[in-house]
Amino acid sequence: VLEEAGTPLNCKQMVERMLEKGYWKTNGKTPAATLYSAIIREIKVKGQQSRFRKTARGNFELAK
Repeated sequence: VLEEAGTPLNCKQMVERMLEKGYWKTNGKTPAATLYSAIIREIKVKGQQSRFRKTARGNFELAK
C-alpha cells in the first residue's frame, strides 16, 4: 500500500486501503492501532534495516 501510494500515509489510511483492495482482512476493533504498534516495533528492533521510516507524527513511508 505504501509503495502504491508513493507518499507517506498514516495507519488509518493504510488500513482503509488494504481492506478496500482485499490485501488484508481483520475482525479486530482497532486495526490501525495494531498496525501502528507493529510498524513502530519493527523500526525499534531493526533500526536502519527496517522496511519503514517515520516521516511525521503518525505517518510512515517505505525505507528506500
